[in-house]
Amino acid sequence: MTVSERVLLSAVFLVSLCGFLLAGIPAATVLSPLLTMDAESERPIITRVQGVWWDGAVQGRWREHHFLARWRLERRGLSPGVRLSIDAGGFDASGWAGRGSRDWRLEQWLVTLPVMLVEDLLPDVSADGIFEIDIEALALSNSTLKHVDGKLRYGGGKVSWRELESVSVPALDGVLGMVEGRPEFSMAGPAGETLMQARLGQDEVSLRIYTALLQLFGMTEDGDPASEIFHNTYAFPH
Repeated sequence: MTVSERVLLSAVFLVSLCGFLLAGIPAATVLSPLLTMDAESERPIITRVQGVWWDGAVQGRWREHHFLARWRLERRGLSPGVRLSIDAGGFDASGWAGRGSRDWRLEQWLVTLPVMLVEDLLPDVSADGIFEIDIEALALSNSTLKHVDGKLRYGGGKVSWRELESVSVPALDGVLGMVEGRPEFSMAGPAGETLMQARLGQDEVSLRIYTALLQLFGMTEDGDPASEIFHNTYAFPH
């Protein structure tokens, strides 16, 4: 064996050894600063860590809610990323997140959460039931949503608006997509009639509500379901 062959063999051995040692680093070692975090802080508290840094799980609590999160590094094509799953009682989410050549990407995300967790975003509305959000693909660049393709489903339940009595609402389906270069959400009723649309602008969101939504709530039986009855734009706080 020549000297150059010996040097090459030694280099391969050292690289393999380093790779083996790095791959075996416990996740608890990497997350050790979080394990010593003050239990009275407002941040999530980690109580248990399992696995290695590239394939592991953590258990903990945040504001009296317990959660379990799992992760595994996973490359898609040339894009590095991680497959995540989070279970926090009534909130569940799983999917892949990674970095493309020009943007951050989410793919094949499924999120399930009780409506009560997002009631603060629905003024004057009180409801029970479950939301299911299915994100096929999402791209974010420079804090701007460049692309989104997904669906949202409300499984049905009791819904009330302002002081009106609650009504039983059937399952409703919504679509997330791009319209004229802007992200838009549209929700349809049982017969496919448009109930509402929301379009995201640079610093605002535009909301439109149609007669079909009032008819669904039993507030009226008259009018064209496709007629627009409300349109407003809400600026994001800076």
